Amino acid sequence: MRQHLVSRSLWQRGQAQVEFALAFPLFFLMVAGVFLAGMALLRGALSGWGVFLAGAAGGAYPAPASAALTSVPFPDLRAGLSLELRPGERQAVSRIRVAWERPWLLGIQLGERWQGAGAFRLWRFYPGPPTGPWE
Repeated sequence: MRQHLVSRSLWQRGQAQVEFALAFPLFFLMVAGVFLAGMALLRGALSGWGVFLAGAAGGAYPAPASAALTSVPFPDLRAGLSLELRPGERQAVSRIRVAWERPWLLGIQLGERWQGAGAFRLWRFYPGPPTGPWE
């Protein structure tokens, strides 16, 4: 009877190892997918934040907007930002354009493309607070 229990315990342990070996790659792929999706969402939010910072800092302060852009943590996002001041139109237009592709595991290509623009009123070019309805 004892021999029968020992062999059954070993059989159950072997079955658990086989199940783990079959389930682990799926679990790993799910965890990697969640991580990559989270990074993509983070970089998307940071690209929008960079557009806002460039436009708001360029439109509100006489200092260059590059001082405010140091808070964008990824260098490729910072490099993709541009600012155009339009004093005649009293606007600051900031844009971002990021595009890259890199090989990843098993020949899978990871790519990222962000582009966007924001226009900001330059209140420093107005003689005072605006009167009347908003433009």
